[in-house]
Amino acid sequence: MTKRDLENIEVAYPDMFEQRAIAHILEALDGKIELNRQMNQTLEAMAQALFKRWFVDFEPFRNQGMRDSPLGEIPVGWGIGTLSQICEIKMGQSPPGDTYNEMEEGISFYQGIKDFGSRFPRHRVYCTMPTRFAEPYDVLLSVRAPVGSLNVANERCAIGRGLAALCSKERHHSYLYYLVLNVKSRWDTFNSEGTVFGCITKKDIIDIKIAIPPVVIVERFESVASMADQLIANNEQETSTLSDIRDSLLPRLLSGEIRIKDAEKFAEKAL
Repeated sequence: MTKRDLENIEVAYPDMFEQRAIAHILEALDGKIELNRQMNQTLEAMAQALFKRWFVDFEPFRNQGMRDSPLGEIPVGWGIGTLSQICEIKMGQSPPGDTYNEMEEGISFYQGIKDFGSRFPRHRVYCTMPTRFAEPYDVLLSVRAPVGSLNVANERCAIGRGLAALCSKERHHSYLYYLVLNVKSRWDTFNSEGTVFGCITKKDIIDIKIAIPPVVIVERFESVASMADQLIANNEQETSTLSDIRDSLLPRLLSGEIRIKDAEKFAEKAL
C-alpha cells in the first residue's frame, strides 16, 4: 500500500462540532484513566518506601540493637532464611498448544510478561486443559527473559512455563509482593548482556536469602500496605471498566449508531 492509496481511502466522518463533542467525552474518560494510573503509582511508591524504611534500612528498629549476618547488619531478634520459608513456589507449565483459545473457553491462561499489566495480568488467552494454577493474591514472577518482572493474580488462573506463582504461607500477600519487588535486582545477572536466554529455576527462587523479621512487624506492615493495595486494585478495576466503555463508544459514535447526548449520559454514569 502506498501513501497515495492511503490518502484516497474513503471514510465517513462527523462534522467538526460532532468531532469536538466526541473528543470531549473521550478526553474525560482518558483523564480519569490517567488519574487512576498516577494514583496507583503514588500508592505503590508509598508502600515501597515504607518497606524500604522498615525492612532494608531498619530505621524503626536500630535502637533495639543490630547484629552481623550474611546479609549485613540486621536488627537483634531477626533471623536469616530463604524465600521458600515464607511462601510456596509453583512453577508454571504450558499445556498443549491446541488447548489455547481467545473465545473465553476454559480458564484464563498467562504465559509470561506479554500478559502482564501495570499490577494485574490482562486477559488474552484461555486454556481448556490447564496443568498449573495460581490463586488470587499470588505473586506472578517472570522466570524467563526478562527475569524478575512481577504481577499479582486477581483470580484463579493457569500459568505457563514463563511464570512462577509465589503464595504467602501466612497470607501476608502485600508483604510478599514488596519483598519480591525489593529482591528482584538479584536476578539481574540473568538478564545481563551476553546471556543467550535468561531464565531462572525453582532452586534459584528458593535460594534467595532474606532477613526474617518477627511476625508482629510483618503484620503491622501488612495492615498498612494491604489498604494501599486494595485501593490500587479498585482503581485498576475502574480503569478496566472505563477503557472498555471508551473502546465501545468510539466506533459507535463515529458511525452515528449513538448520538452525543446518549454517550454523555453513559460516560457520566461511568465517571
